[in-house]
Amino acid sequence: MIRSLKRTLLSHNLESPKWSPAEVAVPGCELRHYKAGIWASTVIRGASQKEALRQGFRKLLHYIQGENETDQHPSKYRLSDSPTHPKPSSSPASWKTPYARLDASTNALRWLQQDMWRSLLSFFLPETKIEMTVPVTCLVQPGTTEYKVSFFVPTKHQSSPPEPTDPDVFLEERKGAAIFVRSFGGFASVEKFSKEAKALADTLQKEGQSFHSDFYYTAGYNSPFTLFNRHNEVWYFKKEELEGLWLQMAKNFLGKIGKLLV
Repeated sequence: MIRSLKRTLLSHNLESPKWSPAEVAVPGCELRHYKAGIWASTVIRGASQKEALRQGFRKLLHYIQGENETDQHPSKYRLSDSPTHPKPSSSPASWKTPYARLDASTNALRWLQQDMWRSLLSFFLPETKIEMTVPVTCLVQPGTTEYKVSFFVPTKHQSSPPEPTDPDVFLEERKGAAIFVRSFGGFASVEKFSKEAKALADTLQKEGQSFHSDFYYTAGYNSPFTLFNRHNEVWYFKKEELEGLWLQMAKNFLGKIGKLLV
C-alpha cells in the first residue's frame, strides 16, 4: 500500500482538469474558467479537516487502484446542481464515514473487514486501474465538520468512468465554473489553508468581486514525499453575473418594500 502510494504520487506527469485563464486579470489572484467534467468524491463527517483529508484520500486511492466496476452508463453520474458540487449537507446517509468515532481497536477491525470485502469483490467483478490526477481538493464550509475530498477522473475515462464499489465514493458531473485561485508554496497545514483562504476573500472583497463566500476549496498538488517546489491553492467560486444581478434586484425590491411599510 505504502509503496504503491509513493510510486503514484512521485510521478511528475499527473493530469489536471482543463481550464483557461480569464480575459480580465484580477489583482492578487487568478481567475480560471474550468471546463465541465467527471470527478470522484467522498464525504467525510465528524472528523477534523486534516483527518477528513487523510480518510478521504485513502478511499479515493482504493478507487483508482481497482475498487470499482467497469462499463458503467453515464446516467448513473450525480449531476452537480450547486457550486459546491453538491453540498455535503445534502448527501445521502450512505456517504457518512464512521471511522472518526471508532476507537483504535474497532477501527483496525473495520479496516481488516473492508480489506477482506475488497478482495472478495475483486475476485468476481472486473476492475480498472485509474491514473492519479492533481489536485486533490477538499471542500471546506467554515463552522461545520463535513468535508468533501475529490479528484478529477482522467480524460481517458471521462466518457465512461468505472463505478466505485465503495458506497462512500461517488462520481459527480461538475458543471463548468469560473474560480478565483490563490497559490502558495511549502507544506500546507489546515491553518495555512485557512489563512490563505481569508487572504483571498479579503482581496476579492477589496476588488469588488462577487463570489460564494460561505465555502472554499483547498487544492493540493504534491505528495508528502515532495520536499521542494511544492504547490498549493485555495479556490473561491465566482458568482455568475446574472445570479449577482438577480440578488441585487431582490435586495433593492425588499428595501423598497421595507420603506413602504415604515
